[in-house]
Amino acid sequence: MSFRSPIRLALPSRRSLFLPIAAVFLAAIFIGIVHPASGGLGGFVFILIGWAIPSAINLLLSAWIVSYVRAFWSLRLAVFLIVSFLLGVNLSLPSLVGKGPPRLVSVDILRPIAVTADTPLDDRLMVVSQSPLNATPAPSPLGVNVSADEGCGCMYFRYDGRDYYNQLKDVVERVSQARRNKRYYFFEPPRFTTAVHFDVEFTQSVAADHTVDVTVNVYDGLQKTATYSQYNLPVPEIDEQSVGRGKPLMSDHFYEYCASILMRQNFWMWMLEDRLRGRPISAFEGFLSEALHVT
Repeated sequence: MSFRSPIRLALPSRRSLFLPIAAVFLAAIFIGIVHPASGGLGGFVFILIGWAIPSAINLLLSAWIVSYVRAFWSLRLAVFLIVSFLLGVNLSLPSLVGKGPPRLVSVDILRPIAVTADTPLDDRLMVVSQSPLNATPAPSPLGVNVSADEGCGCMYFRYDGRDYYNQLKDVVERVSQARRNKRYYFFEPPRFTTAVHFDVEFTQSVAADHTVDVTVNVYDGLQKTATYSQYNLPVPEIDEQSVGRGKPLMSDHFYEYCASILMRQNFWMWMLEDRLRGRPISAFEGFLSEALHVT
């Protein structure tokens, strides 16, 4: 008895070479319309089709690879989806299947606070010191992207990671949504010193490079009631001189950023973004539920 595999490999026709050539052509178009030399016309074309080019390249390369496969159309479709997925996720695959680094958290609750609808509560999450670390972004699987500045009619590279401060602030604001006396400002006249409020401080980690530590203190008026500390939060390795509003597109990292966008900004990554990002400060939610007994 002989066995024949339902899938076999064979050289495709010459016409299939159109697929990788088209992918390279689209990559060249993308670099061209992002490059500052393309001017306003390039920016206009980027707005129209730039977002779709990485996904189109993914589909073209997947179709080219599958052109080597001989099988029933259903099996070819399954292979196409698998190849497209692997090409789309590419370098982020370990983050998708792995558990991620362990969280180093310490909690000290001196006294939980009973919070009712009438409890004066300031949910601003005030920063202890003005420092660039307060805007530290969390690593993003999407990496850098291109944004437009309507004021100057120009484009710039931005990083898609959401900063840790606003992630923490979202948790605090969810607690205060039903509070009638929310947003009491602690540094107002003495009648407001009874308000529940929070402060946060970011510091450079000493244990590892490209990491920060964060400490959040909870106060009931003037008395500190709880402290949350988390250590070695990862920080993306980005060049602050070439990423951000007002920074020039052209830098030593221009082609590196373009390659990153072409690899990462595709439909697979968009669909899996939340899963790939993870929630490094998720332990803060549990801390706040213990520090504040909301009724």
